[in-house]
Amino acid sequence: MSKNSKVYEFKYEGEFHAIDALTVLYTQISFISIIDEIKKQTVPDAKLEIKLQGLEKGSLEVQQVIELITPAGLFLVDNYSSIKKIFTIFSDLFKIKSFLGSKKATEAVKTNNGISITVEGNNNNIIISPEAWQLFQDNAKINSAINNAGKTLLDNREVDQIVVRPISSKKPISRLIREDFPKMKQESAYATGNFTYENEFNQTLGIKKANLLPEPGRVLKWDVMYRGQNVSVKISDQNFVDEIIRGKRFGNGDKLLVDLKKTMRLDKTYNMYVETGHYEAIKVHKLIQRDEQSSFDL
Repeated sequence: MSKNSKVYEFKYEGEFHAIDALTVLYTQISFISIIDEIKKQTVPDAKLEIKLQGLEKGSLEVQQVIELITPAGLFLVDNYSSIKKIFTIFSDLFKIKSFLGSKKATEAVKTNNGISITVEGNNNNIIISPEAWQLFQDNAKINSAINNAGKTLLDNREVDQIVVRPISSKKPISRLIREDFPKMKQESAYATGNFTYENEFNQTLGIKKANLLPEPGRVLKWDVMYRGQNVSVKISDQNFVDEIIRGKRFGNGDKLLVDLKKTMRLDKTYNMYVETGHYEAIKVHKLIQRDEQSSFDL
């Protein structure tokens, strides 16, 4: 196993000596789909490997190995922190689903510890990461994978719970109990159907035509170069828009480091989501001037 790898265990527990193989297979496929979607949004260059560990009486451990490979020329990635973040978001997604089921949050408030969400008729609230909350709202593929896992587990009475933990620790990061399975099966009140959204963090946009005089109340769109293509991007980061209004200026060849939201459409022929060409810069991290660009490439 590579030093860039970290192993997480998915332990299926219940009253069984043997378990239906398709239950484990379909559930793990759903889990892998969710992890892959998180990985694409947070650590796009991560490589997933899967290993299975043998059956014990009353349990089955599925060990999942996450390996991060960083191509030359990209930023160095803290492998441990990045993999840990992927599984923190994974855990938070199921935490949200167990809390909301098919309902929408009554309130979602940013706190020092993350996002606090509440739901009408429930005096409790939960704190989850902003990334998990954004993905839960925007990513139909993640919601569909959670639904599929719930349907599979409900159809099998043998599994009482699934415990997820890094094998280097005895402390679980997530525990899915049978009472959670019906809520997992419920359709989300958020991203479903023919359209979904994907967020890509720390993306570089080359500025081609910038609107430096935005009109109040109008959508601000810039022409940029993104991954070798000319595209139009909506700028929705109000703090950045305010900087422009106050006189922030740009030079030829300057770039922006942004978090980018992409609208995806379901291609029913291939049952895959494809890009629609609609992009939104939801967060502008910094302006990269020409003399800073030695380590940035489009």
